[in-house]
Amino acid sequence: MVKKKFWTTTEIRYIRENLHLTDKQLADRLGRTFASVKTCRHRYFIIKPEDHWHFNQNNQPYNKGKHYSAGGRSVETRFKLGNQPHNTRNDYDISIRRNKKTGICYKYIRLSKFKWVLMHRWIWETQYGVIPPGHVITFKDKDPMNCTLDNLECITRKELVSRNHNRAKASVSMKKHWDWCRTKETFGIKTVRHNVLKVC
Repeated sequence: MVKKKFWTTTEIRYIRENLHLTDKQLADRLGRTFASVKTCRHRYFIIKPEDHWHFNQNNQPYNKGKHYSAGGRSVETRFKLGNQPHNTRNDYDISIRRNKKTGICYKYIRLSKFKWVLMHRWIWETQYGVIPPGHVITFKDKDPMNCTLDNLECITRKELVSRNHNRAKASVSMKKHWDWCRTKETFGIKTVRHNVLKVC
């Protein structure tokens, strides 16, 4: 059994007067272990000054100029430069992806690395050019998997809204609003301030 070695007043004073040294340097000079010096400082509330923990302008890392080598067999398992995973797709490969909001699946085609576009849009643009602003490509048979050219058509967003408008499932308040709009169009009624109606 190792005999317990107590700290003397002289040793404690030496630590207080040489706080600029590291705990390892203090341990070597006092013939103690690194852990014992650290415990001593903690027990007797010997706190190093704040600037002791700062990096000085002339500070140099202990491993400066040394080349890092992982060692072992790590070289065998590293990814080589330009490595591609086994499931990498090639150009013009087709992928089916599900739209998270609508739940509808669409076909995508890869044109280059990291560039995937909707297949039905790509087919239309290769044949007729860039899609005009405010227009969309839709499917005549409403099947997103059927991306043949004869099944595609280019329509405006206004037409798309009217097609997708399900009036049968609309709320009662919306139906009343539509009835009111039809009445205004029929009789030429215009709404003015304070909800006063004026017949043209």
